[in-house]
Amino acid sequence: MAPKLVECGRHFNIELMTHTELERLQGEAPRFQATLRRRPRYVDASRCVACGECARVCPVRIEDPRCGPHARVPPFS
Repeated sequence: MAPKLVECGRHFNIELMTHTELERLQGEAPRFQATLRRRPRYVDASRCVACGECARVCPVRIEDPRCGPHARVPPFS
């Protein structure tokens, strides 16, 4: 998924919105109206370089059955 996400992130008509859920989609192609809900990130997106340093020092750990305990930083946040 990462290579495709990088490709989408470089497209001038696509804005990646992390921690965002689609609540409602109305209309018909090509004129859709989307209602989105953004959740707090707790990380300054303008300063993030995806180094993982915040995950290393985060005091909150969660158990993920797929990859064990880790900090509360989801991928592509």
